Amino acid sequence: MLRSTDYSHPSECSIHIAGIRTRSNDVKTTQRGRVLLELRDVIRLNLLVRDRIDFDGFKRWYHTLYIPEQAALTCVLCEFACQAGFDDATCRQAIIDAMLDPTDPTVIQAQSFCRVYKMDVAGLYGWMLQLEDIKRVTVFRYYIYLFGHAEGKTYPACRDSGQCNHWWHGDLPTQHELDAAPRGHPIRRIHWPGTP
Repeated sequence: MLRSTDYSHPSECSIHIAGIRTRSNDVKTTQRGRVLLELRDVIRLNLLVRDRIDFDGFKRWYHTLYIPEQAALTCVLCEFACQAGFDDATCRQAIIDAMLDPTDPTVIQAQSFCRVYKMDVAGLYGWMLQLEDIKRVTVFRYYIYLFGHAEGKTYPACRDSGQCNHWWHGDLPTQHELDAAPRGHPIRRIHWPGTP
């Protein structure tokens, strides 16, 4: 069973996937085998859509991951797209920009897990584990663009409102700073919007 925490504070950022075992030695898991997405990865995900959708950056990252991690990352993109908010027009634009066929059964099924104000992350995760590599990449590509477009509308509005309380809209470390910090090292350069 998949559940995710509230992303209202950076220390609470993780996605938990029950019953998963991976071969990767640097994957963080709980005693119950839940894969944990580290804060640095949540920051990285947001940096890759901050100014533009960096598909190549996502693709390089994705190909370093084992299948359960790929599925987990895709689920986080799905959840973040829902949190950012999107409409049918955003979905259509994501499909166009991702250069996907809207009649492709994989794309149609991917959309069924994340509708406006409704998502089934556990179902998406289980389905992702069963897909062939090429189809898993298709789903990943769709959610990159869905999150990128949804966040692309939300981020400027939040920033300009002066009342944003999303920590990920704050002053995030750069990718270079993330790469320089050792794994497991706390990342302290996150400022809430509107704070010094």
